[in-house]
Amino acid sequence: MNSKLTTIILLVLFLAAAAFGFYQQNRVSTLENKYEEALQDMEDAYKRLEEKDKELQQVVKMAEAAKAEAEQQRLIAEEALKKKSGK
Repeated sequence: MNSKLTTIILLVLFLAAAAFGFYQQNRVSTLENKYEEALQDMEDAYKRLEEKDKELQQVVKMAEAAKAEAEQQRLIAEEALKKKSGK
């Protein structure tokens, strides 16, 4: 009787350990999938950020070119005003 009870207790402990191991493995697998998704999302966000940075650099270059053009037009207008005032 005593050895039968010991066998049953060991069997129950083994089954509990196996169930807990299965649960933990399932949980680890879920967390790994979430980690992979988060990593992919981060890589995608970084690529979008790089694209936006390139776009912003182009806009800055265009703004600098427009500023230079406006400065040239201002100088031309000042020159024309001086000539007109000088005549």
